[in-house]
Amino acid sequence: MRWIIVLVVASLAAAACSSPTVVDTAPDAVWEIETGGFAAAPMADARSSIVVTDNAIVVNTFFRRNRTEYSAYDRTDRSQQWSRSLDVGGRAEIAIVNDDVVVAHAAEHRIVVLDAETGATLWGLDVDVLEGAAFTAAGLLVLEKGFGFPEAIVRTLEPRTGETVWEKVPPGGALEEAHLVTADLILAKTQRRLTALDVVDGAERWALEFADQPTQDDYAGGIGLRGDVGFVADPDGEILAFELATGVERWRVNIGKPVDSGPQTLVGVSETRVVTYDSTGLHAREIGDGSLAWQIPATDECWYLQALVSGDSIYATASEQIESIDPATGVQRWVAPLGPVRFSETITVGEHLVVIGSDAFVAAYSADDGRMLLRVAPEFGVTIPVIADGELILSTEERIFAYDLDGIRSGDYRPTTTQARAPTPCGVAQSGSD
Repeated sequence: MRWIIVLVVASLAAAACSSPTVVDTAPDAVWEIETGGFAAAPMADARSSIVVTDNAIVVNTFFRRNRTEYSAYDRTDRSQQWSRSLDVGGRAEIAIVNDDVVVAHAAEHRIVVLDAETGATLWGLDVDVLEGAAFTAAGLLVLEKGFGFPEAIVRTLEPRTGETVWEKVPPGGALEEAHLVTADLILAKTQRRLTALDVVDGAERWALEFADQPTQDDYAGGIGLRGDVGFVADPDGEILAFELATGVERWRVNIGKPVDSGPQTLVGVSETRVVTYDSTGLHAREIGDGSLAWQIPATDECWYLQALVSGDSIYATASEQIESIDPATGVQRWVAPLGPVRFSETITVGEHLVVIGSDAFVAAYSADDGRMLLRVAPEFGVTIPVIADGELILSTEERIFAYDLDGIRSGDYRPTTTQARAPTPCGVAQSGSD
């Protein structure tokens, strides 16, 4: 059975679609670790403050006066292996971890690298704005968005020394996003250009230019993959399909930017559809030629806040509910109550869907029929959940704890739900044409 994990952290506005009342069930955790600090709760673009590897659980805990403590616990017996306090001038987060190093993203403009075995500081680097990090065959890939400067920096560093392996400034304005899309290829999207870089030496393999000059400063757009084909959306209305290996263009559509539509975002690619959304609604295009297959317009009563494609479904949040939508037809398979949420962010973990909003609860749904299988609201806000070795692992301001996934599947944690009326789909799919 596939199922969905939904994390929501602070209600910012009243609901727009339905008014469910959900009574929490608070099951016993299978284990917990007291940390005693104030965990670095994730911002909209933050990295999780808890990371689980094969051998360790690494967490950062934020204390007053700009001090952040990084701690590592043995994955098997959860005994503390080391703890390291950093005065970083602001809240810090964990960017990425492997069995060799812990990369800390400190106060947005600096990264600090610690030894994963001892917690000792190895080196640090000032950056403008860290956009992301990844381990590659060549070293530690660091993606930097120029702060106040119209340029992007993509570089690979030696993980234990910080020495530069290679550095590249892709042309085309400020970095909007970058992805390690295969073991040997990086895609860097700037305001006017998509550039493919070689992982080993940073050499440019190919590039695609966007037709229009940018009119939006929003961080949006999106890059999607399906087999050996890539897809990219530009906030101003262009969508391109291209050969991943060569950059040869398969198709390009320019739908323009409707007035007050907000930036266009590519949320995923299914077997047959390329899915985007903006404030006007959810849109699906034919994967073969880019023609519009269907769309679900937003209304004054209900609008989609976030969406993503996972497997053969689109999962979308709409105010107080979550929906599963068939990518081929736009028909809603199920609709389930979520709780009051104004803004949310989604991320996929294996076969699980994680939705991050802001109301301090975690809920798990069956992806088959939308049944709510778990809902828990800790006393303190939770960070992004981690799924590892049959457990759902969470971190709050004072502790790390885990739930057993078999228990969630069996319904042992199932909450009771009452509501004034059943949630209904946010809209009806309409066949579309450009």
